[in-house]
Amino acid sequence: IKWTPDNNAYKNLKIVVEIDSDIDAQIASEQEFKRRYKSIGALKVVLDRGLQVGDIAVLDISTTTIDQDESNVKNIPSAESKGFNFDTEDGDKVLPGFLDSIIGIHRGESKSFPLVFPETWKQENLRGVHAQFNVSF
Repeated sequence: IKWTPDNNAYKNLKIVVEIDSDIDAQIASEQEFKRRYKSIGALKVVLDRGLQVGDIAVLDISTTTIDQDESNVKNIPSAESKGFNFDTEDGDKVLPGFLDSIIGIHRGESKSFPLVFPETWKQENLRGVHAQFNVSF
């Protein structure tokens, strides 16, 4: 997208997206436009409420395996991140249950919750792994 500074900037706006059989062209173009629009928008800090869908949050995430034998608990580096910019509207692109687990968290809070990586997860070594997530907002 090339943004022009005049008042008629949106008249010449064109979006090109690649689609597959699982997604409709109209939906794909709307998602791409929204993503690009968000990327140039000004962000403001909201202090008077918890995290909601539509927000962008900066998260610190640490993850360990859950094991009955506590001496066998291990960190999961590939599921950890510091200063992760998380767009809650991309909740379908992260581990199922992750977004639902952090909705409502307030700035400065931390939350711990268990999740299981699905058998269809991209990283084979994490498929079926029971993990404990610790998220700071």
